[in-house]
Amino acid sequence: MSAFNALKGDTEMKAKYDRLVKRKCNLDLRTGKYTGKMKCVGRIAGDIITLVYVLLKKDYDLLQSLPSGAKAPDPTLYDRELHAKHLAQRSSRKGDQQPAEACQELTTTL
Repeated sequence: MSAFNALKGDTEMKAKYDRLVKRKCNLDLRTGKYTGKMKCVGRIAGDIITLVYVLLKKDYDLLQSLPSGAKAPDPTLYDRELHAKHLAQRSSRKGDQQPAEACQELTTTL
C-alpha cells in the first residue's frame, strides 16, 4: 500500500517508477500500454522498506549508545529534499555504494 501511495503523488519514487516501467516492462502495441508493471511496484516497495529500515536502525543505534537515563532525541524523519539531493549525487557516481550504505549516508547528514 505504501508503494502505491508513493506512486500517486509527484515524488522521486514516481519518477523512478516511470523510468523503470519504460525500461523493464513490455509495451503492448495493440493497446499502447505497458504490461508487467507490478515488478516495478515491487522494486519501489523494496526501496521504501530499505529506507524505513535504515532510518529505524539509525535511531536504534543512537538509543543504544545513550547513557542510561539520558533524554532520547527525536526520531530521524524522512526528508524529501535531502533524498532528492542524495539521489542526484548517487546517479553521478553510478553505483559506487550498496543501497543500505547509501541510505545510511543519507541519514547521517540529518
